[in-house]
Amino acid sequence: MAQISVDAVEGFWHHNKWGKIEVKVEPSGEQGSSVDIIHPLYGSQKMEINEFIKEDKLDFFGFKGALHGNKIIWDNGVSWTKIENGQTALSQSLEASLAALREHTMLASG
Repeated sequence: MAQISVDAVEGFWHHNKWGKIEVKVEPSGEQGSSVDIIHPLYGSQKMEINEFIKEDKLDFFGFKGALHGNKIIWDNGVSWTKIENGQTALSQSLEASLAALREHTMLASG
């Protein structure tokens, strides 16, 4: 498998049980960059990128994760889903459904 890029993991994620997570990349001088992972349970955790990204796997608190598209699946059964433009795919889908329902209701009543 290919190495996971920093760009692929940077940003906002939705934890399937605990809410929003942010992964921020911060420059840390000559050694390279670090990541600051802001987790709803563990708070802010800073680590070197090469500690978090280990080739094609992720390592956070000893949990191993695999990136599959816009989702990280962790070995403890937890998943993080990437939030694009402040919305998850589910919220985008629900908003589209609501817009279609509103349109249908307006057409039916008009």
